[in-house]
Amino acid sequence: MKLLYTNCVPILTYACAVKEYFAYEMQRCNTALNHSMRKIFSYNRWESTRILHEQFGYDPIEVLFARAKTKYAKSLLTSNNSVLRHLAHFIPVE
Repeated sequence: MKLLYTNCVPILTYACAVKEYFAYEMQRCNTALNHSMRKIFSYNRWESTRILHEQFGYDPIEVLFARAKTKYAKSLLTSNNSVLRHLAHFIPVE
């Protein structure tokens, strides 16, 4: 899981802080991660990977996307660039 979350998940979540994903795109990222986990742990397609997330302490991809977006929006508020600071007030933060 550590290898998956340090090498593969960053690629899946590369632009999630600045790009607004459609529902189907988010689902595809989630499916890719779940299929990878199933392959590593020899799970069948119908078996949930939720317990693996909980057991190993890794967040689901939806949580990672939301956290990255929030972190990015907050970092804009303290940016040296005045335009970015102004635009940051229009980004909704969960």
